[in-house]
Amino acid sequence: MTEHHHHIPPGEITRATVWIVVGLFLLSVIFVADVTLSNPTSYSHRNGIVVRLLYLCYLIVFGLVLRDGSDHMQPSCLANDPEHCTVSFHYHVLFASVGWIIFATEGFLSWQGAGTWKHSSIKIYHVFMHVASFSFTLISVSIASGVHTFTGHPHLNTSHSWLGAFTLMLQAWQFVLGFYAFYIARDSQFKQSFVGSHRKIGLMVYVMAAATISMGLLEYSDAEALETVYSEARIRVHVAVALVWLIVAQVIFGTRTVEAGSTSIRQDDENQGSQIEMETLMTTEIDSD
Repeated sequence: MTEHHHHIPPGEITRATVWIVVGLFLLSVIFVADVTLSNPTSYSHRNGIVVRLLYLCYLIVFGLVLRDGSDHMQPSCLANDPEHCTVSFHYHVLFASVGWIIFATEGFLSWQGAGTWKHSSIKIYHVFMHVASFSFTLISVSIASGVHTFTGHPHLNTSHSWLGAFTLMLQAWQFVLGFYAFYIARDSQFKQSFVGSHRKIGLMVYVMAAATISMGLLEYSDAEALETVYSEARIRVHVAVALVWLIVAQVIFGTRTVEAGSTSIRQDDENQGSQIEMETLMTTEIDSD
């Protein structure tokens, strides 16, 4: 068996490396500037705008990635029955990306800078977005499973599939425990104590989903159609992965900002309340004298 090694001219390696480094450096400057200039003690609408711009960019790049792989991701058909085919594997990638990069992201953004929305409205929007995310994830996994079964491909034979299955299980637990805590349980102290765990587990699942999507995209970039190292198609895959993690970083930072803002507001309220109590006490003592 003969191995084919693609010889890349040194000049092409240098040019590609320089442009990639410059691009990543500019992205890092933008992200650090955005984080540094944000006020961690206030609710920021700007973070939501930045995240939505990022996932719109991701959708554009992702669309190009799907177009690049259209030749080797066509529906599989039976040799003796060309009319009996599976759905395109494109839909597995599409439903997973939309479910997490849009719906799950919107679920987290619902608590960041919601403006004049009532708490009940925010809660409904948050639940609806995560239900949509979970539904799209189930559809995505079902498509992958169906295509694998149809083509005789083994299930759960990659780190991508293992992590994806584990992420789906944790997301399901988030629904079960969240529904019990916020809609069935009557103990207010339990609800308050569970909020922190719910948020932390949710962020962990979100990061795991991003890792799963990234691994899937990188496996996709290793396909034969993208075998050229510095091809535009392969670079677009890496840009998509970079955008995924920029979105995750912004969402996590925004969540921490909301927590810091809430803590600051509570501290201000407590300090103001203590000051009022002290002034009232001093006034009472003066009147007594």
